Amino acid sequence: MIKWYLLDNLPLYNMNELEELRNISIHSILGLRNDGKTQMICCPFHNERTPSCAINSNNTFKCFGCNKSGGGAIDFVVACGLSFRDAVNELKSYL
Repeated sequence: MIKWYLLDNLPLYNMNELEELRNISIHSILGLRNDGKTQMICCPFHNERTPSCAINSNNTFKCFGCNKSGGGAIDFVVACGLSFRDAVNELKSYL
């Protein structure tokens, strides 16, 4: 049985599909190689000259400059400024 959910007056989303999108590697979105280590990058959420955003091998991120953090691809893309709906549509191209 497929469960469908209405999120904040948005279209119905299949929870299995949302879980697949959430599990897309943040490394693949950024074009990084996931070598099992934490990688530091310049934060995409604010301007800076030195890397302060950690992308972890367990698909979480944390910026020590602006303090944004989360887990999964949807959280990352939403933190970059897209709405939830736009983030889902953008990530579908990675499946």
